[in-house]
Amino acid sequence: MKRVFRWVGGIVAALVVLALAAFGFFYWRGGQFLAAVHDVPVETIAPAADEAALARGAHLAAVYCADCHGEDFGGQPMIDDAAFAVLPAPNLTRGRGGVGGRLDAAGWVRAVRHGVGVDGRALFIMPSEYYANFSREDLAAVVGHLMALPPVDRELPERRFGPVGRTLTGAGPLREGFPVLRIAHDAPFAVVPPIGETAEYGAYIARTFGCPACHGANLAGGPTHGAPEIFSPNLTPGGPLAAWSEQSFLDQARSRQGEHMPWRAVAKMTDEELQALWRYLASLPALPNNPPPA
Repeated sequence: MKRVFRWVGGIVAALVVLALAAFGFFYWRGGQFLAAVHDVPVETIAPAADEAALARGAHLAAVYCADCHGEDFGGQPMIDDAAFAVLPAPNLTRGRGGVGGRLDAAGWVRAVRHGVGVDGRALFIMPSEYYANFSREDLAAVVGHLMALPPVDRELPERRFGPVGRTLTGAGPLREGFPVLRIAHDAPFAVVPPIGETAEYGAYIARTFGCPACHGANLAGGPTHGAPEIFSPNLTPGGPLAAWSEQSFLDQARSRQGEHMPWRAVAKMTDEELQALWRYLASLPALPNNPPPA
């Protein structure tokens, strides 16, 4: 019997050693990835300077950026978990604690369009894979506005991944949160269709706003990518929207709050943008809900 116990104890000890070795390897590997500097090609753009383009940039930044970075773009905490990560949405202004004074036009393009921060490291949970769909003109408008933001003095903690986050990054599951790995960095700028209440312009909004991130590439809903416990609705006419009218869609966009949908950002869209988005969704084929992953 003692021999059996020694045998079992040896197996347990070996498994513990293997587990510690695996943890150490993935912890080291995660640190290497998080510290890596990404050299991506950046197309030169001229930041918008005329009044009309800057006004469009202010509108787009309010819709696409303010939900995370704050209404004054001075940043705010996003994740504060010592074991997982301390992750602020950075202060984008030139004020104390901001990154605005450290970024030229190419740096802004690298961050917004390519998911690479001011220090060259991969940005985490930055929807650059969708912002990569901005046209050159719209990106120039956003960058022009961000470069002209009034300074906000707000110092936030540095990004830091704890042992759990660092190990998960090294092992692979958390890498989906780094869009730099999925972006075609040498792809040309998208061509924006004429702004108007059309399905074509609505498709552009859906691509840049990142609707597929939660609702699936075909927008037929199902478990949210990266958070399968959250069920995202089917946005095609095969889902609940089949019972909605254009006006009810606009009313919902203006009045709903909370949940897991960025309703505050949606509510900042113009009627023209919301009508275009509705007409795009209504034009999609009626698809059944995406099935849960096997």
